[in-house]
Amino acid sequence: MAISARVPVPGSLIHHSDRGVQYACTTYSDILHGHGIQPSMSRVGNPYDNARAESFMKTLKQEEV
Repeated sequence: MAISARVPVPGSLIHHSDRGVQYACTTYSDILHGHGIQPSMSRVGNPYDNARAESFMKTLKQEEV
């Protein structure tokens, strides 16, 4: 929905995610490529690639537990 509303320049969008199976599957990758979105994944075992999200999850777990 957002893709069709904004009409971004092809190749200008990057979708960064962790290495979860839902992001690594070919179906999801094909959808990204179909919309001209470049997939980007963090390196294995390196939380510093997505430090803000990792920090938030750490805080959330400490507050909830």
